[in-house]
Amino acid sequence: GAVALEASRLCPEGRVFAVEKHPGRFAHLRRNIQKTGALTVTPVNATLPDGLLSLPDPDRIFLGGGLSARPEILATAAHRLRPGGRIVVAATLLATLEQARAFFAAQAWNFQTTHVQSAVETPLGAHHRLTPDNPVFLVMGERECGERASPPPHTPPPPGGPCPPG
Repeated sequence: GAVALEASRLCPEGRVFAVEKHPGRFAHLRRNIQKTGALTVTPVNATLPDGLLSLPDPDRIFLGGGLSARPEILATAAHRLRPGGRIVVAATLLATLEQARAFFAAQAWNFQTTHVQSAVETPLGAHHRLTPDNPVFLVMGERECGERASPPPHTPPPPGGPCPPG
């Protein structure tokens, strides 16, 4: 939900949907929408990929987890993505990183991987050191205008939309 809140603040004229399957995190998301004033965020309590079926085709998608357990999420999301759109996959597992890169390559999409590393200051004797956190890889895939991803198995194709402006 945090990325949806930031997206709402960066693009206040847009519509943002945040799909969350866990009831506790969903309730937390709803409170944060009210607290931050990110009122263009529509919270959706659902499991992916089925949670995408009732939503409009998106221009941008952020997948913050779940691909290792449900690899079909990426194919469904990509199929729903409008031409000219982007998907960002946050991967903490190497298998998810490889899965996202292989998927975008198979679709012949342009993609780029960014490695994000952070560290926390911790005491070490009379001094301090930086203890690294788990690295995160952000894989951004971009569909060309006029292209559509191959449909995922057993999912009817949604209606196409116009390519978003440059």
